[in-house]
Amino acid sequence: MSAQQLMKYISVDMMHQLFNKYWKGYRNMKKGLIIFMILIVNVGTSFAAFEDIGIGARPYGMGGAFVAVADDANAPMYNPAGIDYIKKPELGLTYLNIISGVVNYNYAGIIVPLKKVGGFGLSFGMLSEESAIYSEKSIAFSYSKRIVENLSLGANLKMLNTGFSSDNEWVKENPYFVETSSSGFTIDAGVLAKPVSGLNVGLSAQNLIPVDVSISESDEDKVPMNLRFGIAYNFASIASSAQQPALREVLETTNISFEGAMRKEREVNSMKVRVGIEAWFANQMLGLRAGYNMKKVHDNSSTATIGASIRVPISNSAIRLDYALQIFNIDVQEKASHRISLSVSI
Repeated sequence: MSAQQLMKYISVDMMHQLFNKYWKGYRNMKKGLIIFMILIVNVGTSFAAFEDIGIGARPYGMGGAFVAVADDANAPMYNPAGIDYIKKPELGLTYLNIISGVVNYNYAGIIVPLKKVGGFGLSFGMLSEESAIYSEKSIAFSYSKRIVENLSLGANLKMLNTGFSSDNEWVKENPYFVETSSSGFTIDAGVLAKPVSGLNVGLSAQNLIPVDVSISESDEDKVPMNLRFGIAYNFASIASSAQQPALREVLETTNISFEGAMRKEREVNSMKVRVGIEAWFANQMLGLRAGYNMKKVHDNSSTATIGASIRVPISNSAIRLDYALQIFNIDVQEKASHRISLSVSI
């Protein structure tokens, strides 16, 4: 739902009620203002179309440049073609907190490799906001198969759902809400190639089938297609030339990734350029990351991120805790947002 569509049905009385409920009830005036603006304006523009907000602390710590990496439980959200290169079953859980804590997103994904059959995945994501009026849900079934050793194809079958609380007085009284929820199916497709040692090339197209998530009979709110293309390079192929053992170990686990993306926003195509780097230390028990993301719609905006991981080996398994901090964002003008992920490989 666009802001213009929604605002047509918001009376002065409704705005006054919302102001009383969501402004006066908060001691933190800044937070109250953010919630009020989300409910009145942003719930259809920034989030109703399943905005690409960056899922997974590890990918986000690399600036979101993950389409050519896609080697963990976050792969379905970036490039499902990477699933068949994952050697062990893996469970991934993510919690992210944005817009000063008003909006939260929870993600759970599981990857199951079945050798010659291919790799399978199942994932669930839910976005919610503090007032519990609006939510988004997505469920994806993923499959990936290497057609040759260095080339893999993958796809997601997704169900997308948006919903407004039917118990909310504002929703009940607003004639715009013919329904309080809407669902639809779409697909993603991806390719991951490894043409030479250390080099990955990734391409993915998300939401190939347009999904209308509008809750009105008179308007459309189609989730836009999201295209990603990127390259990633792992320095393991040149690590043997390093004379220092410590340097050799770091180079073997260092990845640098570049990515370009395109998505329709506010009736125009937005372009994103992402770059990220990742390195592991202490026998791959400590990981550090940094990334940068630049977006151009009408004006340029940028985000810088940093991240870290702690990996604990347990027999033939491993538990990894990832954290990412967004340290600059002109778009939302927030000081920071946080992402925390936990993954378990068996």
